[in-house]
Formats: sequence, structure tokens, C-alpha cells
Amino acid sequence: MRIHAGKARSVVALVVTSVLSIATRAPLAGAAGPDGSRILFEGDRFSPWGLSAMAPDGSGGVDLLAPIGAADGSWSPNGKQVAFELDTTGQGDLAIFVMDADGANVQQLTETPGRDYWPDWFPDGKRIAFTSFRSGMPNIWVMNADGSGASQITDDPSAGSFQPNVSSNGKRIVFLRGAQFEPPTIWVVDADGSGLRQVTAPGPYEDIDPQWSPDGRHIVFSSNRTGTYEIFVIDADGGDPVQLTASAGADFNPTFSPDGRQIAWWKLRGGQGDIWVMNADGSGQVNITNSPAFEGFPDWHQGHLGKQ
Repeated sequence: MRIHAGKARSVVALVVTSVLSIATRAPLAGAAGPDGSRILFEGDRFSPWGLSAMAPDGSGGVDLLAPIGAADGSWSPNGKQVAFELDTTGQGDLAIFVMDADGANVQQLTETPGRDYWPDWFPDGKRIAFTSFRSGMPNIWVMNADGSGASQITDDPSAGSFQPNVSSNGKRIVFLRGAQFEPPTIWVVDADGSGLRQVTAPGPYEDIDPQWSPDGRHIVFSSNRTGTYEIFVIDADGGDPVQLTASAGADFNPTFSPDGRQIAWWKLRGGQGDIWVMNADGSGQVNITNSPAFEGFPDWHQGHLGKQ
């Protein structure tokens, strides 16, 4: 079951030096922009491990000056802030943080004995969904954007719930669920915890990394149902998934552009991660980073422009 373990996170032990590192890294302009003009990603392009941004064609890459080890970044709807996870101790005790898109005003939002990670903003910018172990089992939680008012949305004692993604109208959350040692499947729940339903059927394969299309009609995700991890899209109410990628390497973490016309994702080939972009129907696949650095886990959701 591929739940977060695949990342090369040994660099988080360097967090203790992040303040000094940030002080020596010059701020770069154009870190964010409205309406999907920047793709957020993580990797080691500018630092041992951190958050960066670039234009959808791969140009204009900038260091967001996040603390070293910052991961799973999520744009705020207006593109002015980034939520992310960070292990401040190097012991796996992840917490949710938020900062300005230029790296200023870093604030820790969660501080619990368990892990808090995988943040995703609601489209009004007032709340953040995330995964937490604070109840003893990984579940989906929602909190105010300042860290207050946390509430548990899912509660399954037999299976963990991970990786929430909020729909563009803020009414639904898609996530993956799976019991230990069993392949995860994709589920949807209303933002108040009601209306839980399963989208993909269980099988001898993993369905992971789900994200909404801006219009809420589709869910894009990664799955190894054909042998290796590829990108698929499925109607939000289920049905037969359509495979979008079929090239060498493993494909993960698809994310729609705010207008729904394109999808960014990252491909792993020979230990090398790169960000790719394609049209929403799978055509026009282009490697937009193609560098010696590791670049992965993109987020293209700023704006949340879709209407449902």
C-alpha cells in the first residue's frame, strides 16, 4: 500500500538548519500568480528538499523559500499562501504549516502527538482539509485556516483515510481509503462528514492520489491496475476509468489546471522525478522540467475556478 512511504524524506532531518538556510537564499519574484499561472511542486531543485513554483510550460522556476523538508504543498485559492507538511523533529512527527508564497510568515497550525499531513484548502480560503492520526487511526479532518476548530470528517476503525482533496464548490472531499496491507480505493464524502460513498471498486491494485476536476464531474487519480502506475480519470459517480498515460515510468499525483483543460503530474523513471503536463484527454504529453533535480508532487489548484 503506497501511503506516503515512497518519498525520499531523509532530508527532513535537515529541518534544524532551515532557518539559517532560508536566510541565505535570495527571494525570487513571481512565486505565485492568479488563475493557475504557477504550478507548485516539491523537490531538490533549489535546496536539499523544499517547495518551488513554475509556469505551466516549466519556465520561470522559483524557490518559495519554505523550510527545508517542506512537502505536499497546497496553494491557497488566491495563490498568496501555501499550506504544507513538515517534520520539525526528524522523527516522523509531521505537522501542518502555512506561509506566504514568498516564504514569509511561516506559521505552525497543528501540534498533536500524531501525524498531521496532506493539507488541501477549501475554495473560500477559510478552511483546510488534512489527514491526521490524532484519533489513533488516519482519518480526514477539517480545520479553520488558522488551525482552530479542528473536526474529524471520517471515522473508520478498520481502515485508514488519506489524502483529501476538496471540490471547487467546497461541498465534497475525495480521498483514498484502505486497511493495512490492503490496496486502497477512492471514496467521496460531504464536507460535513455525511454522504460517504465508494467510487472505485477494490481489486488487486491500488487507486491513489485522487483529485477533483474543476467542474466536479470527474476525478483524476493514479493506479497500478495495468501493472505500473498510470494516470486515469473516472466519472465522479464511478464507472469505467479511462487511462490517460501509458509510457515508460510510473505516474503519480495528477492535478487539474483551474480551467480543467490540462493535467499536471509527476513521472518516476530510473529514480528521476519530473513534472509533466498533458491535455485533459491524455494528448499532448510534455515533460516540462526534464532536469537532473527531483521534481514531483505538483499542485495546480490555485483559484479553484470550477463551478458546480
